[in-house]
Amino acid sequence: MKFTLRYIFENRYDINRNRERKLTERFIPFNVLVKFLSPYPTWLFLNLGIHPDYITFLSLGAIIIGAVLLVVGYPLAGASAFLIFGLLDSVDGDMARCQTKKTAYGGILDSFGADFFYSLAPFSIGFFLFFQNVSVLSFTPAMLFLAGSLTSLTFILYRLINAKVNNFKNTQIDTKQNPNEVAKEKIKSSFLRMIFRLYRHVLIRGNFFAEAGMIFWFFVLILFRQYNVLALYLVVILMYNLLYLFMNLIGSYIYFIRVERN
Repeated sequence: MKFTLRYIFENRYDINRNRERKLTERFIPFNVLVKFLSPYPTWLFLNLGIHPDYITFLSLGAIIIGAVLLVVGYPLAGASAFLIFGLLDSVDGDMARCQTKKTAYGGILDSFGADFFYSLAPFSIGFFLFFQNVSVLSFTPAMLFLAGSLTSLTFILYRLINAKVNNFKNTQIDTKQNPNEVAKEKIKSSFLRMIFRLYRHVLIRGNFFAEAGMIFWFFVLILFRQYNVLALYLVVILMYNLLYLFMNLIGSYIYFIRVERN
């Protein structure tokens, strides 16, 4: 099949995507840029007969290369490799949506990109700051390295918790609510509920505490050599993740108790 750019532009979005996904595509600058660029490599790869899975593996390789480059002292090259990952991560999805034959495992394979990024990127940033002997406020270089390591760990932990709870939920026929919804119901005050929603709002999360935002800010701060700001940003991500991890644990426990009582 010969793929045209028009066909790719018409089919690159998931028609069943939810409102949050649409917001991330329109109001997160990095996603807007990637969606503007992705049709062109998508057109090239599809017409070369390259399978989307191969592009997924290339994107995983870009993460590893980016982390290694940061660790060995080439920050701009490493941050650029993360940019390439972000682009390829969009391209493989566009390719899959443009093809009629889809694999059952494609979505799971694609999610590995986020796992790799969250596991390696903050750690490598923390190591780079330590190697550069960056200190900011009361945070020493060693503390910033620890912050980067803990940030990666918190990402891994809450993704693991979510995966396990969702797997447990799938075995509960009569239980409809997930832990996050249970946690929300426990917030009685309208003010606190507003703060909770603002804290986890898709645009705040997407622009600062998820792949797209982190790739963008890592690159910009490294490009302009704002290493002190980069260090503070890393600490803020850690604080954000620690609170979310705590909320996940509490919400999961409440959810388990409700399931046991039903």
